[in-house]
Amino acid sequence: MTTTTTTITWHSLPVEMKLAVVDLLDPRDLKALSLVDSLTYNACVPALFANVHLKNFDAVERFLDTVPRCYWRHIQCLDLSTLVQDVEDSYYFDPYYSPPESQNPGLAAQTEALISLLICCSRLQKLALRMPGSMDKAIITAFPLLSNLKELAISNCCNEEERPVSERLVVHIAASIPNLQVLHLDHISRSTLHASDLLAHSWSHVPLVTNDSDIPDHPVLGSKLNLPSLLRIPTLRKLTIRDTHLGDPEWATTPVACKLETLDLGSCYHESERFNSVCTERIMAAVGSTVDEFSLTAAVSDAALFAKPSVTPLPRLRKLHIAPFFPVESVVDTMSNLAGSPIESLSLQCYEDDVVDMCSALEEFLSLRVERGPEFYKQLKKIDVCITSMPSDEFPSALSASPLSSSTSLFSIPASPALSDASSASQVEGESLSSSWIAEEEQDDEKVQATKRLQEFCRDLSLSSSVVDLKKAAAAAAALAATATATAAIVDGIPCGGLSSSSSLSLPSLVAGVVGITAPTVPTLNRSTTTTTTTTTSTSVVVCDEEGGSAECFVDGRRVSVGLCRRQ
Repeated sequence: MTTTTTTITWHSLPVEMKLAVVDLLDPRDLKALSLVDSLTYNACVPALFANVHLKNFDAVERFLDTVPRCYWRHIQCLDLSTLVQDVEDSYYFDPYYSPPESQNPGLAAQTEALISLLICCSRLQKLALRMPGSMDKAIITAFPLLSNLKELAISNCCNEEERPVSERLVVHIAASIPNLQVLHLDHISRSTLHASDLLAHSWSHVPLVTNDSDIPDHPVLGSKLNLPSLLRIPTLRKLTIRDTHLGDPEWATTPVACKLETLDLGSCYHESERFNSVCTERIMAAVGSTVDEFSLTAAVSDAALFAKPSVTPLPRLRKLHIAPFFPVESVVDTMSNLAGSPIESLSLQCYEDDVVDMCSALEEFLSLRVERGPEFYKQLKKIDVCITSMPSDEFPSALSASPLSSSTSLFSIPASPALSDASSASQVEGESLSSSWIAEEEQDDEKVQATKRLQEFCRDLSLSSSVVDLKKAAAAAAALAATATATAAIVDGIPCGGLSSSSSLSLPSLVAGVVGITAPTVPTLNRSTTTTTTTTTSTSVVVCDEEGGSAECFVDGRRVSVGLCRRQ
């Protein structure tokens, strides 16, 4: 019997099959394939330009000058900043830095560049704009054309007292997008045209925009372009507003046309905790009937409104997140006051210094749950605590890339035999560092014990729980995602699968896979199918990587390491 083998070349494949292959490649392999020949490059173009990140305005200008305009239509996710290079470097060291006028290109030039880019992005689905102050009002004209745009993020990355971004401009832009579903706003300033509540108080220190009366009326919203008018966007499903004044009383009276499913409200650092709480409660009461997931930065103190299932404005709330700036001492009262909602999942972020206090507060809440009987938080199934870094740690510095930060041991202090004084000083310094290290170890033990008590309490109540060091886990996930070649995943010395940048490894999957809640699990990633599977085993994961790094969390009170070891 004769067997015939038919060889099919790459170029003989249909275009649909080529595109299917291209979609499965990781970025490095995709770039390598695109260099084969011009025909292959053309097949790779849609994937090559699907996600574009332009970190400053210089990059925006280079992109406009060098990338053919016909390629812009392939952009689906666009993240850009209009900061200039020198200003960007200053911003990394001071997030409230405001550049002088001489260092900024004209608003008209910036706006024209962005308009020319946006109007050609017909497939754009996600857009993030980071701006050093406001843009020219002409930018509004580009957004009605973006019919595929679903997610928009606008952030003012400069001091709002000197370079504010007006709420009128932002609301007009958001309302002009035909199918906007997700909106994220950061450091947006209120306008004097809509801030009678602030103008009535001469002592108010909240920055206001005074030169935005030339922003045109919106076809639907008219001249009412204050932040509460965002609730009149019928397609909106997720709203995040942070570091923005939310004291406009019209949040309580504006007709709600949207059906928000997720609401994330920050606080205004110009106002007191009590004022921020009142603002949060007002917005919750206005839109809470459809909200399934909510993130809090301010305490909830109105027990009469939120504590009873029959009257609560949050009848569908099932996932509650508490941000790291939330006052730890208000956790128990806030949870008690939200008892009227069918909350199933509770996640809390806290800073490293607050881990013990946060665990104690949660223990107090669980004790209250036991005292009040089975009807109190009867739907609760899960409690997660994430340890995060201080805001200043989120901005890169020159030290972060220094070899000293990763490879040099502070405890190895060589002493020169010729310099006895230096030797003595080194010994004293070494002893001081050793004492500091011991103190840190004691603090770590205290955190472990607090975590263990909390998770034992949760287990007694049949609740799943986890405590994760978010910063270290994110660093580990980023290091893994940056790995362009397949690596070996090892669990307690036993290989258990392959990892590559094409694998669907994200921080949630990493945390969910490693922490395991009810039973510790570890992720095994399949390079070919890019799916995540889990294998129940011991609670340590070590992944080989060229750079190294580590992450750690706690499962049932035990330390769980998620490490990246250097490739030999």
